[in-house]
Amino acid sequence: MPAILTAEAIIFSINSAIKLSQNIRRAYAHSLRARTLALPLPDYSSDISLDRVIDFFDDNPHYCQELPLLQDLQRKAEDDVLTPEENADYYQYFNAFFSFHESGEHQKQPEAGPEDLVNLFRIRQWERGKEPASVLQLVAGSLVEIGIDFFLHTQGALNRDSALGKAMFHFLDAFDEIDFADNPDIKKDFSRHLLPRLFAAGAETLSELSPEITGDRKTQEFIKATAHGIANDIYRRANDMNAFQRADAVQWGQVVLRSMISNAGTYVFNAPQAFFNTNQPMSEIIGQSGLLLLDAILDDDSDKVVFRKALSPETLDKLSRATLQVVAEHPNLISSNHGIKQIISGVAGAVQQEEFLSLGFLPELTRIVLEQSAGSLPLLWKESPQGPSHLLVIAIQETLRILSQKPQDAVWRPAFTKTSLLSVLEEVLEDVVSNPAWITDEVRGRPVLSAVMDATFSALNTIPKGERINADVLQWLIRNNLEVALTSRAVLDTVKWGGDQMEKPILQKGLELVFSFVFPPDGPPAVHQLSLLSSLLDYVMEAVLKQHPNENGLILVDLILFNSGIDYSQGFNPQLADQLVDAALQAMASQPALLAKPEAVRNILAGVAGALDSARLKQP
Repeated sequence: MPAILTAEAIIFSINSAIKLSQNIRRAYAHSLRARTLALPLPDYSSDISLDRVIDFFDDNPHYCQELPLLQDLQRKAEDDVLTPEENADYYQYFNAFFSFHESGEHQKQPEAGPEDLVNLFRIRQWERGKEPASVLQLVAGSLVEIGIDFFLHTQGALNRDSALGKAMFHFLDAFDEIDFADNPDIKKDFSRHLLPRLFAAGAETLSELSPEITGDRKTQEFIKATAHGIANDIYRRANDMNAFQRADAVQWGQVVLRSMISNAGTYVFNAPQAFFNTNQPMSEIIGQSGLLLLDAILDDDSDKVVFRKALSPETLDKLSRATLQVVAEHPNLISSNHGIKQIISGVAGAVQQEEFLSLGFLPELTRIVLEQSAGSLPLLWKESPQGPSHLLVIAIQETLRILSQKPQDAVWRPAFTKTSLLSVLEEVLEDVVSNPAWITDEVRGRPVLSAVMDATFSALNTIPKGERINADVLQWLIRNNLEVALTSRAVLDTVKWGGDQMEKPILQKGLELVFSFVFPPDGPPAVHQLSLLSSLLDYVMEAVLKQHPNENGLILVDLILFNSGIDYSQGFNPQLADQLVDAALQAMASQPALLAKPEAVRNILAGVAGALDSARLKQP
């Protein structure tokens, strides 16, 4: 029988068995790989001559046509060269089929019909006597036994013309196309461990999909290509693996296969146009989607991070969907250096702090990066002498680096739950996608994002220990600061302020001034803290520092907060602040020679504040 029909033979044999009664079904299953048939068949060996057996198969040539091993025995019988063992096998075939051609009113025929026996003998011929031509033939008996147990209560569902039957055929046919000539010794030994496990995973997952999905040709091709790719990749690796590593690879092959098949329904079937909108052969693309994940898991060449240990079936499912989406939109990822494996490896390298690994950040951040990459991938790679880097991976590296710092002199470091921190990171990544300049543009040799995050968290370290800023405020703060820095890059320039001899970015110092006003270290906190904080930060950044990104801008901030005499107990009044700033700017403009002297500017603005106070403008 041609090798391409091996998958069909397995399905036929499973169907033959599950329709039999329990005892006969057990005998049928046992006969698949046993030396002799366990089925209750009549024995004609002592009464029928060899010539009669030869004549029987000549008169019924379809048996030999369907069973190559029987055909070989028939030729040898005609040439009278059968060995004793071959003669026993030859008569075994005869005993199985002859009763169906016996005439007689009282002749009792076996429960298993001739077609069922043909299906049985097809499988047996690969178990013994005939060298298997493929890895699928090598384990056909085992797969039929598994299939009998699994599909016993779904009789008819595995029909070759049913949706599930078609999907299972494509799934099995994937293994039939694996090159058996490449490392045949390893494949003979390893196949008995690998293919039954993959078959069980595939059968279970396929049976959970609706007939509409399993009957879809695109889904069937996806399943075939995925199964072929995963099995072939594990075979390729097996030569360099020890027994433990092989078992680990088989287990992960099962998990990835199950996840990819499960998501075939939610993605491949439901979004066919997006997935198959490519000039490349469909199977070449879809066959690599699951393989990209498996390679990332098994290669695991990231620094001291075991990617697979951070995965669960749930997080792997999310990664599978994200991978399918990105590959669908960018099929060149399969062979490109700017590929999914590089993205996964980069994220794994970034998430090395134990606190982040223990929170399960690795798979979640990988999923987020893949999802955010979809649709914008060409814009998210940065070339460097060390090779291409993904902008979102850089963003994660920089953000987690800053979050993991715990300066000894800091009063506190913002504490976040896993959900809130992931939310912060996800929003940062969304913003980088919208504006890659946050990473591509640099300040003092570092991305703008890094400079802004450093300035932001350094300022947050000055907040008293008893105070807290929630994740929502922090997200807003980071985004607002980034937008200010991109609009007015000078806010990242450094200055010395007051008696502080260490230079700080203007942005950081502006934040510290606002924080020290809203969260005073030696006094009661401001009323309506978060509302006041939001109003002050918005005004200070937009109306002051963005327009005056220099030391004079900081002097204006200091004036508004600490030297204006304005009462903020009822909230912040931007109109009153505008009057103060306008008056201060007019005073500064009237004496331009003094602008180079910060202390002189302070004296001018102190006078302005006093004048406004005298004019009773301090009430909001």
